[in-house]
Amino acid sequence: IGGDDMALPPMGLRAGFGFIGGDDKSLPPNIASSELNDRGIFLPSLYSDDEISRDCLNGSRSSIDALMVLISNVNDEEIYACLFVAFQNSKIKQSGQYTGQEDADVRYERVKKCVDDANAHNAKGLSWKKGVTLFCDLSEDEVASRHGLLPSKGGLLGNASPPTCYKSGDIKNFTLPSIAEGDCVEPECLEGENIHDLADKAYNSGSNESFICAFVSFQNYSGKSTPEYTSDDVDARFERFVMCVKEVGEINNDETKTWTAGVNLFCDMFEDESYPMFNGVVYPIEPMYPPSFVDFHDIDHEGCINGSRARELADIPNKNETQFVCAFLAFQASDIKNSPDYTYENVQDRYETFKKSLIEIEEIRESDVSYQVGLTSFADWTEKRKKYRLRLCVDTTA
Repeated sequence: IGGDDMALPPMGLRAGFGFIGGDDKSLPPNIASSELNDRGIFLPSLYSDDEISRDCLNGSRSSIDALMVLISNVNDEEIYACLFVAFQNSKIKQSGQYTGQEDADVRYERVKKCVDDANAHNAKGLSWKKGVTLFCDLSEDEVASRHGLLPSKGGLLGNASPPTCYKSGDIKNFTLPSIAEGDCVEPECLEGENIHDLADKAYNSGSNESFICAFVSFQNYSGKSTPEYTSDDVDARFERFVMCVKEVGEINNDETKTWTAGVNLFCDMFEDESYPMFNGVVYPIEPMYPPSFVDFHDIDHEGCINGSRARELADIPNKNETQFVCAFLAFQASDIKNSPDYTYENVQDRYETFKKSLIEIEEIRESDVSYQVGLTSFADWTEKRKKYRLRLCVDTTA
């Protein structure tokens, strides 16, 4: 099997590769550095031997992946060198022929680091894996020239000169909104744990590029609970996400607030998705808010979603919008309400009717009348429903 150490098979055989020489069994198992140099391939200077297994010329993706696995278990310079030879003889490599041994040695260190970083990541058992890519032997300047953005407007996603740029599916899947000027993003945009920093950055810069970067990060955020975006809904999701980030930023920059906000699972949700999950608290009812209301943080949810307080909250004079909504929530939790459960399609109309009823009650109380008025089951009824119910109460036998 070659070599003087008959107890140790050539590296390629230990990796489980087959010879690349086809049916020609006469090829020697090892290949000398001089023959490799004739092919424009270099062994690294750190590798002390002057030859290496011929199997290392196998530059297929499966062979390189197998060598990565081998390296993760046996950290050996020979295996790194074998992978480096395979990389140089693969379709993955896009850097052109190396200029000489010095250039090859620099490239070798980059490939080693790339492999080590990928193996360290893959050992975490995450839902996605890293591998050897065309970027592994490139300098930062070379990577920047291959970031894959559309050059027509000259804009980059994120920083002006990213260390690299990934398209959807390269490492992680993501969907870009139609406003994006390119088709790839910086590495930091792919990491869900960066979402809060990227959201702050987007709020402070206000640029579309920074919001897109944060949006991609959010898609890989562990707190996200909506399904994977499609081309049909991504623009609407992006619009809601931007609105959420801006609201969070405004809250955190308001010195009068005693609390802070952050990006969470609600940030890309439509109202009908967020209502059942809002606040994560179990109440006697699933509260339905009017879609026009956005100041959720100003609501005392425990105090408002309390049916026993419905009349008390309805009777507060000169109510502001938050107080009207609070009374509306209490009404929904009370025994007074006997209309069907609201839906997202009708809750705004029901709220407007309820609010109008409370205003009328207050106006009547302020006038000089001899009767008393207050909150009743009619408060959220439409005029048509009121007439129908009143008609049922008429004695038709007379």
